[in-house]
Amino acid sequence: MHMFGYGYGGWGIGMFLMMIFCVAIIVGVILLIMKMIKGDDSSRGHAFTLLDEKFANGEISEAEYIQKKKIMKKK
Repeated sequence: MHMFGYGYGGWGIGMFLMMIFCVAIIVGVILLIMKMIKGDDSSRGHAFTLLDEKFANGEISEAEYIQKKKIMKKK
């Protein structure tokens, strides 16, 4: 029986590379999920910042500010 490569029957390097590939896929999926979650938080923070600026500039009243802030917190 011919053995090519290293390990038992030449499967050592192939199995090692497949394991690295699987770990890379799992890490990539985790990073993608984290980015999606973080993206939602940053857009929400941006919306609150815009609302605060409108209130500070006098573009909206205090009652409207409070009402919109309550609505945004529910989402």
